[in-house]
Amino acid sequence: MTTAAREAARPAGLPVSPRPGPKAAVADQERRRLLLTAVPALPVLVLCMVPAAQFRNWQWLCFVLAAPVAVWGAWPFHQRALRGLPPFFEGSVASAHALPSDSGAPLRLTHHTLVSAAVVASFSWSTYALFRGGAGEPGTRLPFDPLATTGGGAARPCLEVVAGITLVALAGRVLEARAGQGGASAGRPADAVAGAGAPAVAAVTVTVLGFWFGAGAEPRAAVATAVAVLVMACPCVLVAGVQAALLAAARRGARSGVLVRRPRALEAPRAADTVVLGAVRRPGGYRAVCHLKRLGLRPVLATGERGEAARAVADQLGIVEVHSGVGPRDKADLVRRLRERGHRVVVLGDGAGDAAALSEADLGIAFGDGSEVAAADMALAPGDIEAVVHAVRLARRTVNIIRAHLAWVLGCHLVAVAWAATGRLGPAGALAAMAAGSLLVVCDSLRPYATGPRGAARTLTEVHGSRRNAP
Repeated sequence: MTTAAREAARPAGLPVSPRPGPKAAVADQERRRLLLTAVPALPVLVLCMVPAAQFRNWQWLCFVLAAPVAVWGAWPFHQRALRGLPPFFEGSVASAHALPSDSGAPLRLTHHTLVSAAVVASFSWSTYALFRGGAGEPGTRLPFDPLATTGGGAARPCLEVVAGITLVALAGRVLEARAGQGGASAGRPADAVAGAGAPAVAAVTVTVLGFWFGAGAEPRAAVATAVAVLVMACPCVLVAGVQAALLAAARRGARSGVLVRRPRALEAPRAADTVVLGAVRRPGGYRAVCHLKRLGLRPVLATGERGEAARAVADQLGIVEVHSGVGPRDKADLVRRLRERGHRVVVLGDGAGDAAALSEADLGIAFGDGSEVAAADMALAPGDIEAVVHAVRLARRTVNIIRAHLAWVLGCHLVAVAWAATGRLGPAGALAAMAAGSLLVVCDSLRPYATGPRGAARTLTEVHGSRRNAP
């Protein structure tokens, strides 16, 4: 459990682990990398964007400061990009860096690949501009112009892009770690988009470069335009939005008696159609079953009670399908059979005997703080059965927010990439647009948490998507 979730869970009566686990250590490591990278990166941003702060040979100081940012700060992205190289690169690159790779695997492109490519391209071009392009001359001053692709008579370095894109990307990793997602599932939307779009981005970048060279443009203008296209294509905005939405959902859920323990807990409820219930004879049981039906979930009662007793409970709760005399192994087999028939199953368990069924389910939700919690994807405060309704709604709303952000970001990126390809948006302008988009998406994702656990405020994306997606 993350530190943020731990503090939010205490007042709600949720089970809290006694000390931080591996995910907390990962969060601390990512936060430390971001802070240490910010030390040299922030002066680079100031010097490049504030001409009044530029002094003699300021560009060489920026180069020295940007070097560790491009190498060490962005190393997690370089590392993941190298892991995705095809087999014929393994001996020359991956093995040289002691990177694990899948032998025989094809080229795998993720959002890490695009971030790494943007950082390498920006730093490489800046190196050329300083050493061979005339930008390293003493007394050179470069005004900050987001639309400029050239810098007077000299090639224009873009070290601010190296610093800015690395900081934004690392901030996304910090959000990812704080959400406790471990990286794989949380980054899936961004990786899916990058995997499908990265070849197109590479083709567009090369095409833009070739077009401007063929049109007789100056090499520095052609390269700067291509770098701007590559920067705008980085999915940092999407990654930040996904992580912020997951973090907000986890915090908001904990305040409401719902502890999100695994990423799939926020994905499964959208497609779920069946919920398997155990002992629901507790306050709020009938209301909870009614709300679950309204959410499109078919309730199935699986209880250890036999015969008429089990049927009487089902009748009181309005449940049609009943499985009586069910033990722990039988309940797990029931869940397995339901899934084999094509159902997406949610299991609500409240005892140690439910651990097997919780593990078999598409989404396992446990009450209390016993051993069954370890097998569950979500944990609820003991005795609050109606919290399961809030858990399903929270998960569905979070997925809706992520998908809406995905559509919004893709649309904006297509427009911005087309604009950059025309040569009217420089690398600095592309960085500013990306940073502004990240800030907007993160604020839109986090805003519901600021209103309280069950507040009425909705995000911009929820307003547009609620009529189609709201239960």
